[in-house]
Amino acid sequence: MKRKQAARRPGRSAWIGIPGKVLCLLTVAVLLLTGCGGNGASSTPSGTTTKSGGTTDNSTARGSTGTTSTTGNSQETSAESTTTTQVETDKPQTTTTKETTSLPTTSPTKKPPASLSSRKTSDIGFGYYGLAPDRLELDISASSIIQGDYVNTIIAEADNYTLNFCKEHNTRVWCSVHTLYDMIVNGYQGWEEEFDELVSNAKATGAYDALLGWYLDEPVDQEAVKTLSKYAQKYGKRFFVCYTVSTVAPQIYSDGIREPVTADQAQYLTDIAFDMYWGDQARFDAVLASMKQRVARDDVYIWFIPGCYGSKSLASDPDAAAAEMDGWIQQLNMLYDMLKAEKKPGGLMCFAYNFNPDSSVEDLYGLKQINEGTGGAWNALMAEQIKVGREICTGKMK
Repeated sequence: MKRKQAARRPGRSAWIGIPGKVLCLLTVAVLLLTGCGGNGASSTPSGTTTKSGGTTDNSTARGSTGTTSTTGNSQETSAESTTTTQVETDKPQTTTTKETTSLPTTSPTKKPPASLSSRKTSDIGFGYYGLAPDRLELDISASSIIQGDYVNTIIAEADNYTLNFCKEHNTRVWCSVHTLYDMIVNGYQGWEEEFDELVSNAKATGAYDALLGWYLDEPVDQEAVKTLSKYAQKYGKRFFVCYTVSTVAPQIYSDGIREPVTADQAQYLTDIAFDMYWGDQARFDAVLASMKQRVARDDVYIWFIPGCYGSKSLASDPDAAAAEMDGWIQQLNMLYDMLKAEKKPGGLMCFAYNFNPDSSVEDLYGLKQINEGTGGAWNALMAEQIKVGREICTGKMK
């Protein structure tokens, strides 16, 4: 702890020949000067207020910064820099004694730096499938991304932890409602009450405004989609469906399972997309034009789904993973350009950040698993996603 230097005292020869009484008086005067004020060394550090039980250094309240450590009843603040410089003088100074008020030990004028998430100001979205905060904090990678400045929307559950975490970091949640969709498809009663309870629980979290809307992925039964999206209108949230190519452009590709969507079936939707991961610009343009024609709407938000996944074998084969990376980067930028051209751009939702490693349905891994398994073979893809996501989320999309 830095202290004031004591004022200089006369040398030994200066005391010779001085009468005892005078010497006594001078000694008292010097003690008063050096112990109680002026430029003398104080029994407590400069700027401190002495209290019963300990001392509190107030140097930080004057603009200095430092680290606080506490030992017993004594708290000290070690300043790394100070805004004032003490000047020594041989001449005594007049001291005025007055009451002082104890100052706070930290500066009230200094605010902590703004978080990265405070930079996310755009209504256009960027996010990933397979990204949600981990309430158990067993894997903090997803939580760290959500706290950053390049992801502002995710698909997840509308539970208390997720909604509050996302609200804190300016990220909006699309709540998956596949369970309700399945109830309608299978003719189960009570799905309306289930929906109402879902909304009631979301409101009880105190972060209902972080819920952007409802989401369905590749639904087969478009009449069930219509029923569910119509009922959802009562809550004033958006409704997002990601179609397959079979649903919106069967003339280009059909799986023989999904019926093409009609304008009537899509009338209550606010956001739409299709997922297709292979093909050139012409093919993507054709599928997009067909989707718009089938829904016959120009007031819906259009989303695109860039790919970033592969066979699980890629996670143990850096060369094979690297060979596929450039294709994903090219597709990302192509779809970003398509998003920029839209009248109502919804956003980009990359597929996928993380797959369930125990999934028995798809023998696939996402960006996180492949990049970790290969020691960073997809670092360049991740960097490009961060660049694009940051431009979108911070309102700099050109």
